[in-house]
Amino acid sequence: MSEAVHETLTIGERLKEVLAFKTVFTVQIGSLAIPVTETVITSWIVMAILIAGSLLLTRNMTLVPKGPQVFVEAFVSGLNDFFKEQLGHHWALFAPYLGTLALFLCFSDMIAVLSPIAGFGFEPPFTLKPPTRDINVTAALAAMTICIVIVSGIRFKGVRGWLKGFVSSISSNRFPWHCGFSAIFSGLSSSWN
Repeated sequence: MSEAVHETLTIGERLKEVLAFKTVFTVQIGSLAIPVTETVITSWIVMAILIAGSLLLTRNMTLVPKGPQVFVEAFVSGLNDFFKEQLGHHWALFAPYLGTLALFLCFSDMIAVLSPIAGFGFEPPFTLKPPTRDINVTAALAAMTICIVIVSGIRFKGVRGWLKGFVSSISSNRFPWHCGFSAIFSGLSSSWN
């Protein structure tokens, strides 16, 4: 887009243009049309980079690490130590999910660096925008994480123990099912203890 057109747009119009999610193509299943947006395409690219990188870095692993294996093992060990310190004795169950989530978020936010840059009359055929700018990606990751927290809380405490975690310490003169925000947050943060 030329500079003259940018100058005539208001800030609101420019924000709307930048934050718009364009449909790249549509998948037709019977009468159902599923739009595939640039967010989905960029997420696929990030996943392909992560899968290819993990295959390349783990294909010739040896008992005594050398080369790239040293860096991979140091990274995984550092993540495991961090999760062990933060999550306690159930860290090993959650470390693969949280490590994958961290890698996906890092690469998703840095994907724009690989995008061609416009300028000097050159308009790139495509641009890569971080998928995390789409609220749907954030909502999906949040929903998955909340489901994991709830299911793991029920698994480790049982249904009754998990529900009991939502009930705050109550004095005898208060309503017995008082569930304030502090009770909810303490129940979620301690659901796997």
